[in-house]
Amino acid sequence: VKAFDVAIQALSKLPENTHMILVGSGGLEDELKSLASEIGVQDRIHFMGWQDNITPFVAASDIWLAPSRYEPLGNIVLEAWAHEKPVVAAKSKGPAGLIQHTKTGRLFDIDDVNGCVEQLQSMITDEKSALAMVKEGRAFLKENFGEDVIMRQYVEFYEQICKEHG
Repeated sequence: VKAFDVAIQALSKLPENTHMILVGSGGLEDELKSLASEIGVQDRIHFMGWQDNITPFVAASDIWLAPSRYEPLGNIVLEAWAHEKPVVAAKSKGPAGLIQHTKTGRLFDIDDVNGCVEQLQSMITDEKSALAMVKEGRAFLKENFGEDVIMRQYVEFYEQICKEHG
C-alpha cells in the first residue's frame, strides 16, 4: 500500500549521491531490502525500522516522498508541511486532495516510477521552487488545520449538538 517498491525503483534512476531514509517496519521489509540489493541501491537506502520520533530523520532529509498507492486522508502530506519539507506524492486520494501540483508540492501517477523520478528531479534541481512549495504548504496547513481552526470547528460542532438536543 505504501509503495516503497516504487520509491526504491525511483532511487535507482536518481543521481548516485541521492540517498533514501525509510522509517518504519513491516512484513515486506526483507522483500524491499532484496529489491534494493537486486537493483544495486542497497548502499543508498537506509532502513531505520520503527521510530517513535521521526523528527531527526526528517531533519536529515531534503524531500518528503509519499509514493502510496492508497492514502485516504493524506496525513503524510500534513506531516511533511509541518516539518517544512517539500513533498512529492503519488496521486492517491489523500495527497491528491491536499496538494496543488507545483504550488504546494508535486504529484505523480500511482505506480509511475518514471513520473516519481521526474518530480523528485524537479525538486532537486529547482531549490527555489521547492522552498516556495514548502512556504505554500505551511500556509495551507496553518489556514486549514491550525489549532485555532480546529478548535473553532470543535466549538461549532458542540454548539450545533446543543441546539439540536437542547
